[in-house]
Amino acid sequence: GEVFGFNRGMVSVKNEDNNLVFITSQVLTDSIIENYRSFASESRFNFELTLDGSVPVERGKRILLAATLNALDEEKLLKTNLPEILVKNVDGRGINYQVIFWIKPWHEISPSQIKDKILSKILYHADISGVVVAPTVKAKIEQDIITSKSSSLKISEDRACVLKKVDFLNVLKENELLDLAGNLNMHCLKKGEKIIKQGDKGDSMFILVEGLLDVSVAKENGENVVVGKLEPGNFFGEMSLFTGEPRSATVEVFSDCLVFELTKESLNPILQQRTFLAEEFGKVIADRQIYNAEKIAQSGVKQQSALNAIIDKIKSFFHLK
Repeated sequence: GEVFGFNRGMVSVKNEDNNLVFITSQVLTDSIIENYRSFASESRFNFELTLDGSVPVERGKRILLAATLNALDEEKLLKTNLPEILVKNVDGRGINYQVIFWIKPWHEISPSQIKDKILSKILYHADISGVVVAPTVKAKIEQDIITSKSSSLKISEDRACVLKKVDFLNVLKENELLDLAGNLNMHCLKKGEKIIKQGDKGDSMFILVEGLLDVSVAKENGENVVVGKLEPGNFFGEMSLFTGEPRSATVEVFSDCLVFELTKESLNPILQQRTFLAEEFGKVIADRQIYNAEKIAQSGVKQQSALNAIIDKIKSFFHLK
C-alpha cells in the first residue's frame, strides 16, 4: 500500500482496498518491503485470469487488451505506459494470462477499484464476443476462470447471437437473423487501420465484436477531431447501409479488432418481403442522429434529417413501394 504516516513505533499504510492499516516497527523489521512507486509517477499492477484453451491466443489477447484499454480510457487513466497482456502459463485448466496496467495509485484511484472496473469490462467484452464465465472446480480462489462456447464465431448460430445484441435488429425473426448471420463478412484489423473514411461511398454497416475503435470527424479546416470510442456491441455505418449516403465519419482501429460487415445485398431480401421494416429502421437511425448530434457539433457535419425523410431515403435506396 501507500505509506500514510509514521512515527517511531508504527507506520500507517493505506492498502489496495483503501483501508488504513497500522503496522508496528517490529513487524516491519522482520518483513520484506516491495516499493511499487519506485521513481516513476505511475506504478505497475497486474492480475491473472484463465481462458479456456479453445480460445486462440491472438483472440484472447485482443479481448483482454481492448477491455483493459476501455476501462482505463473511461477513467482517463491512459497515460505514458499502456497496458499489456502476456501469456503466463498453460495448464490443464486452459491458458493463463497476466493483465498488466499502470496507474498512480490512491491519488487517482485505488488498485482494487480499477481492478473491479477492468474485470467488469472484461466480462462485458467477453459476453459480446461469445466468451462466457464458467465455474470450475479446478479454479484457484485468486484467479478468474473464463471459458468459451465457440472459438471462431464462424458458425451462423454464434453470429446470430451477436446480431441479437444490436438493438434495431431485434425486430427481425429468428430465421432472418440466421440468414443475415450466414452472409456476414468478418474482418480482423490491426491498430491504426481505418475501417471507413468520412466522405467515402458505402452500402454496408459494421458491428464491433472485439476490440476498440476511434470515431473522428473532419472540421471545416480539414482537421480530424476524435468524437468518441466504440466498444464491442456498438455498430456504425448504418446510414450508408440504409440510404447509400457517404460515410459521415472516419472509424480507425484503436485496439486490434474483429468486426462483422452487414451489406445491402444481404439485407435486401428481408426488406423486400417486409417493407414496413423500413419505418422501424428509420426510427433507429433518426434516434441515433439525435444522440450523436452533440458529439459532432464541432465537426461541421450536416444536421440530422427528419424521420420521414430518412424513411423515404430507405425506401428509395431499396426500391420499396
